Amino acid sequence: MLNYEAFCAVITGRIKDHLPGEFRDHEPTIRAVRKINGEKDGFCLEPPEQEEFVPLPVLYLDDVYQDYLTDEDIDRVLECMAEVITANTGRQLPDELKGDYSAFRDCVVVNLISGQLNERLLDEVPHRKILDMAAVYRVIFRWDEAGVNSFIVSNEMMEDMGVTEEELFDLARTNSRRMFPARVIEGKDSVVVMTNESGMNGASTMLYEREMRDLSRRMGGDFYILPSSVHEFFAVPVHAASPEYLKKLLEQGNGTVTDYQEILSSSIYRYSEERGTLKQCD
Repeated sequence: MLNYEAFCAVITGRIKDHLPGEFRDHEPTIRAVRKINGEKDGFCLEPPEQEEFVPLPVLYLDDVYQDYLTDEDIDRVLECMAEVITANTGRQLPDELKGDYSAFRDCVVVNLISGQLNERLLDEVPHRKILDMAAVYRVIFRWDEAGVNSFIVSNEMMEDMGVTEEELFDLARTNSRRMFPARVIEGKDSVVVMTNESGMNGASTMLYEREMRDLSRRMGGDFYILPSSVHEFFAVPVHAASPEYLKKLLEQGNGTVTDYQEILSSSIYRYSEERGTLKQCD
């Protein structure tokens, strides 16, 4: 069995043996790709500089390595990677290739992520600090039966769109409510789960003002928020549990259940029905 370093060396050394001749002058490259809550090793083929730009897919090698560990068949992995690269080369929207990000104004949505775990990412993207979380902005450029494809808005993209961060926040929140409506799932003992219809990045519904007011009326007033992941949060009536107890539950979940890439916060919040605001309990 190859360790991860040896696996990466084999991939870069042999991948072109499995690709069509059009890729013979491309250079296999591995570079760190900044993601939510960390970085991943991204593999791509760099074309010769003189060639006209053609978008090429990026494969995350740490994920591919986990696939390799299932049967330790490196040739199968190389064939699968080659199929993905061949099938997806050049598949992006024309506007994205031109850098005309203003065309995506109606597709910008807001996502809540951990502020503490994404300090390096936040240096490069427009964002808004919300307690120990951060609101970032994502463009949905393809959404079909195969899934959702998106990218995070950078500072340069925001400038190209001709908007300020405040305008981007209002625009993204409006689009999010339209594209990803809130969904409340009934639980036990008056506890409910708040997410969106897609179940992806549903904790961002915390920013939907009207839906949060509706939820407070449903809960009978103020309620605690247990941010179980970036995809959803638990709403708990203040009379049903203490923030100390909920904090212990959250710590256990973050440590054993929630994937590291999906951790949102280690704090419990309280929503005020009167003010319509969030407060960090600890």
